[in-house]
Amino acid sequence: MKTPALLLSSLAFFACATEPGVGIRTLVPSAEVAFTIAAGRETDDGWLRLSNDYQIKLESFTTAGMDLLLEAAASGGNGEAPVFDPANPPPGYLICHNGHCDAEDGRQPSYAEVEAELAAGAGGAISYDVVGQATWTSFDVLAGLNATGNCDVACELPEANLSRLRLNLSGLQAAGHVRDGRETARFAGSRAWRYAAPGDVGFDQALQLAVDLGDPAALPVRILVAFDASLFDGLDWSVLAVDETIDLADGASGEVVLKNMATQAFEILLDAEIAD
Repeated sequence: MKTPALLLSSLAFFACATEPGVGIRTLVPSAEVAFTIAAGRETDDGWLRLSNDYQIKLESFTTAGMDLLLEAAASGGNGEAPVFDPANPPPGYLICHNGHCDAEDGRQPSYAEVEAELAAGAGGAISYDVVGQATWTSFDVLAGLNATGNCDVACELPEANLSRLRLNLSGLQAAGHVRDGRETARFAGSRAWRYAAPGDVGFDQALQLAVDLGDPAALPVRILVAFDASLFDGLDWSVLAVDETIDLADGASGEVVLKNMATQAFEILLDAEIAD
């Protein structure tokens, strides 16, 4: 699976401008979201090993809902920005892969950020119009989700060149306990912890897909998301353990979790890529 860039925002969603009967293709959205356990991560008593020898028990992991947005780049700027192609990195970048580009100066901007830089160089920022949108209601990530999305009129896609897909999860929360897995423990016993994302958490993937009259009527889009224990790697739990209940949304801890969120597995399947 690919790991595109993480977005964090209080995004205001736009209603699809397509009126009933105007769409030339119908979005058929489906999603599979799960929490997976990688080989070697689980202890004999069901805790999850982290990268620095701490262990967590994940007791709840939920989201208040999920939105899928299909977007087309809107016109803007004073000049024409170069077309961004990850297979041919623009000047100043060594390689583009897994949703980001490795810059010569050490930066790793997302595809969307590279597009914005190219647009800024042409005299304006890239803006996007939402041409299709699907939603899923609240669900338990630990139990998993495998369901079609709801979109009604927003499933009817007008003629457009789709350039970006965004998946946003709202109200993401998790809770559990943490302990030290080392023989000489850095703190005694276990501590309860909780995490609540401070805004919508989303995944962003560049697209190059034209919607026109010559295409089949249906456009199946399937989203695959797999969270795992690496979401909580890199935290200094011994420092955090001074509190009886650790709040991971605070300060640097929250930043670590958000950075790890960008590495969680995310994949888009379109049309023929979706198995019957």
